[in-house]
Amino acid sequence: MRSARRPLRDNFRATRVRGLVVNYGSVTGPMRDLDPYELGEAGSLFLTRPRLADHLADGATVQHRADDVFVAIAQGALRVETNGR
Repeated sequence: MRSARRPLRDNFRATRVRGLVVNYGSVTGPMRDLDPYELGEAGSLFLTRPRLADHLADGATVQHRADDVFVAIAQGALRVETNGR
């Protein structure tokens, strides 16, 4: 299943030296064979896998963040476009 792991490693080549690679989602499945040496060889990269639950710990926090988004939309600071479906 080497091809499933390819997209994350492709990001290493597209990231600048000392850049940050953020892995969110699991479309390609778990990556159990990542050697930290690869990050060094690719340019001293940083890799993180954030979890939404760590950033939105409770319902009040979720509501506060959602309110911020809708205020930004109403003020014109954030524009949302939908394309396709």
